[in-house]
Amino acid sequence: MRLASFSKAGSCLVGPIGCSPERDSLKVRFSDWTLSAPLDKPLHDLT
Repeated sequence: MRLASFSKAGSCLVGPIGCSPERDSLKVRFSDWTLSAPLDKPLHDLT
């Protein structure tokens, strides 16, 4: 997953996406995805 910061104003659509750096032969199936409340720490803080 890639993380991105969003402005607090307005709205946006979010969801998982799969991509390949090589060619168009990558096939991805998502079986589950959950949207949770935002974390209360900096974007790339992994603690």
